[in-house]
Parts: sequence; structure tokens; C-alpha cells
Amino acid sequence: MAEDMQWRIIGATSWAGTFHGADYRNGHRFVIHMRGGKIAELEECSDTELIADVLGLRT
Repeated sequence: MAEDMQWRIIGATSWAGTFHGADYRNGHRFVIHMRGGKIAELEECSDTELIADVLGLRT
């Protein structure tokens, strides 16, 4: 497995609630950035932003 990679998590289920003081609704997904075999960044984005990134539509 590569040490530097990026996972885009697109959930098939929905979840809503509060986690660490932030309010999350069904439209939130996450991108996990790995560097050196460790999580370097956890990026939160909406479904629309994530799909646009996966399709290469955002500049």
C-alpha cells in the first residue's frame, strides 16, 4: 500500500448529529489524506463538493 494517498469517503448511509461541538447532517463526507503512512489531514466537504472533485470539475 502506498504511504502517500488520498481516500474519498462517499457514504451509502446517512447520519445526523453533533460530534465535538459541530453539527453534521446527511450531506457531509470526508476526504482522508495520508502522508508517510499516517493520517495527515481530515477534510470535511459536502456531497456536491466531493462529487465535483472526484469528477475533476472543481478548479
